[in-house]
Amino acid sequence: KQKAKDDDDDDDDDDDDDDDDDDDDKEAGKGKSGNGKTDKSGDTAGSAPSTDKGTEEEQNGAANGETAEPQQTESTDAAPVLIHTKRVSEFECEVKGFDVDSSGRTRGKSSESVISFDEGRKSDVWNDEWLSNPITFSAIQEALANGRPVIIRNAARAEVAEKWHKRLAEIAKKDWSIAEADGSQDLIELPDGHKVGTTYRFCYLDERSSQEAQAKYGHAEAKSIFFSENMLRIASEFTDVPVKAGTMSFLRFDPGDFKQSDAGAVYPQSIGFVWQLSKNFTTSSGGQFFWQDPFSPHYSFTPEFNTLFLFRVDNDSVHSVFHVARGTRLSMNGWYHYPDSYEKEQVQTLYAEYSQSATRRHENAWPFQHIVVRE
Repeated sequence: KQKAKDDDDDDDDDDDDDDDDDDDDKEAGKGKSGNGKTDKSGDTAGSAPSTDKGTEEEQNGAANGETAEPQQTESTDAAPVLIHTKRVSEFECEVKGFDVDSSGRTRGKSSESVISFDEGRKSDVWNDEWLSNPITFSAIQEALANGRPVIIRNAARAEVAEKWHKRLAEIAKKDWSIAEADGSQDLIELPDGHKVGTTYRFCYLDERSSQEAQAKYGHAEAKSIFFSENMLRIASEFTDVPVKAGTMSFLRFDPGDFKQSDAGAVYPQSIGFVWQLSKNFTTSSGGQFFWQDPFSPHYSFTPEFNTLFLFRVDNDSVHSVFHVARGTRLSMNGWYHYPDSYEKEQVQTLYAEYSQSATRRHENAWPFQHIVVRE
């Protein structure tokens, strides 16, 4: 009996010691919470570090002006990549200037880090935040090289976009030419030799229009936006393939107008572009740009003012415009062309190679590259 009593006394002493230890732990580790997280000064236990701060190495690299390699994140539902560009001096250089979360979206954060713009790419038309910013320019190159279209919101300087919206909206009805086809004309030869027709109805103003109309509404001036010497050099850098000036049209889609399945590849097209100048369009307005590559998820995009759409031409870069239900859809559309030194057979081989290698064909690949320039 005495031995049992002594053992009980020892247990009570141990319990008291445990209580004292717990009190000591609480005093020494106030930052630790019940779920295993720590305060900002401690290491995380039981959970991954927060991406908002980045690793110590990344922060040190950012402070020294160094950039880390871009992080790839997978999107199980093939959602588009969103890159939000603001004033670049406000971004911390953690992951090539951006902090990427698990959804592929990026968040800009205040910082003293400054990314040097490429002076050779500065433009009086386009926003520097995507054109001369080496980070976003590299993202465009990578996307086009992998066959993924690029969507750039707020692409042009605000005053320039407003000017051309007004210019196109003021074109008199008599100066627009009507394009209309029922599928029996404008046959296009596909890579396998078959010829197909397309159906469409819309209005255009371009080199086929009268000289008077072209001069009156500044068509030549608008062409220089895309085909100036500097822009031709930049477009060549997009895909590392030389380009020359191609065609550019003012387009107008009124209620009932549409364009069905534009062919994937037509020699000598190299890069396609669509600069949206429509205003006040919603999903119910119709007129969506529909990307219908047969080997990737289909996506449609409601016309949004001052948005630029770029894509590399290959055999599967098929697209169309939905019927417009209400409003007037205005845009500048066109093509960069391969230079004359690229013969038709050579270009058609490139079309086939590009189509086969396009990562947008992969099940979990991001089919688009989005770049949002915030004023």
